[in-house]
Amino acid sequence: MQKKLLYHKKKQRKIIRRVAVPLAAVFCCGIGSADALTDPPSPPSPCGAGRPLPANTWLMTAPSCEPIPADLASQYDDDLNGPHNTGWLSFTWDSAPTAQNYVKQAGTDSLVPGTGNWLYSYKAGTLLLDGTATPTVPCSDYGSGLMGRCFAVDLTPSSGRNLWQIVGHPFSYPVSWDDVRVASSDGTTWTQYTPSEAATANLMAKEYWFWNGSSYQTKDDSTPGAIGVLQPQESIWVRIQFGSSSLSAGNFKLLIPAAHEPNTVQAQALNDTGITWSGNYASGNNTTCIASTTPDGDNVVVAQDCSHGRDTTHNDDSDGHAGFSYTKLDSNGEQLPQDAASWACVQDNVTGLIWEVKTDDDGLHDKDDTYAWYYTGSANNDSSGLCYGYNNGDPSTFCNTEAYVNRVNSAGLCGVNDWRMPTIKELESLVNYGRSNPAIDTNYFPNAVSSAVWSGSPYVNDPDGAWFVGFNDSHSYGGSSGTSHAVRLVRGGQ
Repeated sequence: MQKKLLYHKKKQRKIIRRVAVPLAAVFCCGIGSADALTDPPSPPSPCGAGRPLPANTWLMTAPSCEPIPADLASQYDDDLNGPHNTGWLSFTWDSAPTAQNYVKQAGTDSLVPGTGNWLYSYKAGTLLLDGTATPTVPCSDYGSGLMGRCFAVDLTPSSGRNLWQIVGHPFSYPVSWDDVRVASSDGTTWTQYTPSEAATANLMAKEYWFWNGSSYQTKDDSTPGAIGVLQPQESIWVRIQFGSSSLSAGNFKLLIPAAHEPNTVQAQALNDTGITWSGNYASGNNTTCIASTTPDGDNVVVAQDCSHGRDTTHNDDSDGHAGFSYTKLDSNGEQLPQDAASWACVQDNVTGLIWEVKTDDDGLHDKDDTYAWYYTGSANNDSSGLCYGYNNGDPSTFCNTEAYVNRVNSAGLCGVNDWRMPTIKELESLVNYGRSNPAIDTNYFPNAVSSAVWSGSPYVNDPDGAWFVGFNDSHSYGGSSGTSHAVRLVRGGQ
């Protein structure tokens, strides 16, 4: 059986342009050109999966760990195809009230968690930092509010006017902006504010600004459809307001909560169900989550699913149905606006997982392809499925889950090569129980099948079996690994 045997790559032209630092309308700098280089990117790093850097493009970057060694040349030269001034350029920002300007960095300058820089690579590469986990402190060191541990970024108090400061996201996983806090101290007592509360107190704007590769976009902590998510290895602009001028240096912080502290038990963020209606007394369902009372006057809605969780607190369809929240990503893994017409991957802003998006083009990610469940040493290294590029004489093309994962990683979907099969719990986190056929948000997962999708979790009742989710009816089942089902890969988590 053969299907989709031919794969044609379009020839690409390399276009070199003169470049200028973004935000030129406010700040200025000019950069020259450099020779093209051909060194390959470095292997994956313990500081995260790496960030793709397109050629001849400015991006706002930040270390997502404690870099070791800390100097830019040690971290950038190999990844970005050459040394400072010929392979890459970097600018940081002096946030002092008397400065407020760009500063060109040398290769000997240090990368520091919580800070950010503008990085320009003359040739496409992948930034793969080396180092250890970012150090954190108890959030309670800065007053009551956030629990657990935080990374505290020093903010520069105003001198009577609004200031700009670049802040780097210090972790290798996403953090929602509505979980971040601004902390200030009068020298005795610390007070924590949400970004919106900090704006009301005239300390810091609730918005942050990020560069999408060609223009600025803003996010905040309270506007439906515009709640931001800090991304690994990215930095942002924050605007310090003049109400902070009474604060002393060291008494003004941005607290970014840590989600995965070593040697501690952490709660896993969970999606809600997508059910936004209630059951009626004594039978049937309501069309919305409205009150329904018994003859004794008891409200039977308050204990129902629709009255609890994110479907109540974050019920906003602009970034996903009900309490679901998603961000579209392009082929390089960069964020896209919510109304983007095409995208390659989707980030779940609640769980932090990034998911493959299926296509309908007879290509590698085609929705109609199916696979036997297989890992090295299991029983079914066969091609009972039907998939792109199958050749019965080449095991790397077989229609099984392990071969498919390897092919997707070789292709570098969304600029990375750490895709894997999801656990059954991860796959279930996509299920929208308020929908069926398919039971998933098709505004973010187009071409989704209304049938079984394999997880990577073995099934205990069958030594050669595995779990799958039926996206027709929202149920999970165990089944034989020789049966062919669809696959949707994931990265992050675990």
